Amino acid sequence: MENVRLMNRTDSKYVFRYSQLEALLQLLQPNYRVVEILGERALSYDTMYYDTAARDLYLHHHRGALNRYKIRHRTYISSGIGFLEVKFKNNHGRTNKERIKCAMPPTAFDNDSAKFIRKKTPFSHEHLLPVLNVFYRRITLVGKTAAERITFDLDLTFSGNGHTQKMDYLVIAEVKQPGKLKTPISEALRQLRIKEGGLSKYCMGMISVYPELKQNNFKRKLYTLDKLKYEPII
Repeated sequence: MENVRLMNRTDSKYVFRYSQLEALLQLLQPNYRVVEILGERALSYDTMYYDTAARDLYLHHHRGALNRYKIRHRTYISSGIGFLEVKFKNNHGRTNKERIKCAMPPTAFDNDSAKFIRKKTPFSHEHLLPVLNVFYRRITLVGKTAAERITFDLDLTFSGNGHTQKMDYLVIAEVKQPGKLKTPISEALRQLRIKEGGLSKYCMGMISVYPELKQNNFKRKLYTLDKLKYEPII
């Protein structure tokens, strides 16, 4: 894992039915190793996302703005470790992630957290609010021959604004590489007719619990996600 931290990388995202996951993992088994911690392979994550009262970060994503940010706190439940993170996607499609240790999701930012946000984003910590909690379990694969990490997020639960929405019929996969590479995951996805595309967990969750948010630019993606809902979980 240390060799594939990939804090600066390209991300390719896929959303598909939970019922396809087993077949995909079987295709990938010869070429990837699975991360296991304390006997667990589907590790639990709890993530809190922050935004302004005007939902500026969400709206930047909705517009497809270049050079956009996510600000979040992630707790790795199995180890109890937490980080305050900033993800930045630049106008070349590359994602850069930076983080500092932070045991619990801040409700008020301390000096270190405030300084980190000021340094890494154009936003003031004073204007940031906790807006969305996302719980999921993650399976992580590491390529045997390439610098590549693949994550599969399942059992998604979004909470915020007094609402909770479960989407356990979906799997969100992300292929994380130093640059666009053709590796065994490409052929496995092709065999199962899984195409690249999908919403981020942040945007998906915000729409789920804040239905009044502007979402017309996501209309086609939301239609595709809605179709997946009716595939039975097996």
